Amino acid sequence: MAGETDEEVERRRGSAEQNHTEQYGIVDPDRIIKNPLQFQWTLWYQEPDKNKSWGDNLNEVATVGTVEDFWRLYNQIRSPSDLKTGCDYSMFKQGIHTMWEDEKNFRGGRWVINVLQQQRQERDEIAIWTSTVMRKL
Repeated sequence: MAGETDEEVERRRGSAEQNHTEQYGIVDPDRIIKNPLQFQWTLWYQEPDKNKSWGDNLNEVATVGTVEDFWRLYNQIRSPSDLKTGCDYSMFKQGIHTMWEDEKNFRGGRWVINVLQQQRQERDEIAIWTSTVMRKL
């Protein structure tokens, strides 16, 4: 309102937000306490292009550090069954590159799940993918 100080405007805005939250049960996402993961994890996506080097085909999607951020990311990406043949996701601890040459991968390994086209309808790929990702975290 005219003549109000910035402080008075903020106080009124905060009061209005609190009333809105109480009335509709809406919580400001920035005020939610999140559950941290033990490590930060980076999701990588690879879509092979024969005109690019292997490293140039890798795309960093996002890094997450909380359970809530992980599920937000998980719910936004395409499911593995929707990816083109030859494309894949990789999930590594933050700061570790998705290549064998990274010294932190010296004693590492790789999990690969290939499902034949005709088996995709028989098996629940999403359950396989979710189970695999959850074991990794």
